[in-house]
Amino acid sequence: MIRTLFLQEFRITRKWLLTSVGITLLVAMAAFGLTLFNVPALQGFGLVLGAFAVGLITPLVMGILVVSYWRTMYGSEGYFTMILPVRGSTLYAVKVAYGVFVVLVSAVITVLAALAGVLLFFQSLGGSPAEVFGAL
Repeated sequence: MIRTLFLQEFRITRKWLLTSVGITLLVAMAAFGLTLFNVPALQGFGLVLGAFAVGLITPLVMGILVVSYWRTMYGSEGYFTMILPVRGSTLYAVKVAYGVFVVLVSAVITVLAALAGVLLFFQSLGGSPAEVFGAL
């Protein structure tokens, strides 16, 4: 039953999560792509916008999960959740475990996107990925 509840949580949140994270990543990569042009104003703007977009991914995912929790437990979809033949503590535990898993995945995506932004930025300065990893 726990597997079924996990899948239901994914079905409920997938549209919002995939759409919001996808759009945020597109904005971040487009902004980091601005650093490839040799225009100083665009490089600074692209770096700031890209860093902001990347930093927004995990809090955005957390907000979506909080809204989903509220809707499915107390809001318009709460009637469905409460008629399931599962104890309330099990529902809560599955929602928390799913939330922790999704937030960890979003944190990994955030770190990878930030690393991609750093690599693009150093490439725009004439550096190579080997120099970036050598400095780390």
